[in-house]
Amino acid sequence: MIRRANKIAIYFLNKDKKWDLDNYLYQKWLSPFDLVRTFWYLLTIKTGYADTYRNEQYLPKTDIWYNHERKMHGINLCNPDALRTATNLVVCLGEELETVKAWL
Repeated sequence: MIRRANKIAIYFLNKDKKWDLDNYLYQKWLSPFDLVRTFWYLLTIKTGYADTYRNEQYLPKTDIWYNHERKMHGINLCNPDALRTATNLVVCLGEELETVKAWL
């Protein structure tokens, strides 16, 4: 009962904060790679190709992909505040340049 009350309280606290990254209700967009992963999962399960004991039916995401998603969440392109989005974009590009400079 207490857990359900907490979830309802969190919902009503955050339901009007649509663009807030700390929002409990924040949704992530599906990417084309997610659709490929779903197709691979269904194909391997239905054909019996995958050994489910060894979790061969899952296509793992690489670290590069997780880092890209983290940056996209940080930039928050869906934010209606253009100044904040531009600031986030500049900060992200600055970090990318630092990474390239360290790599070279």
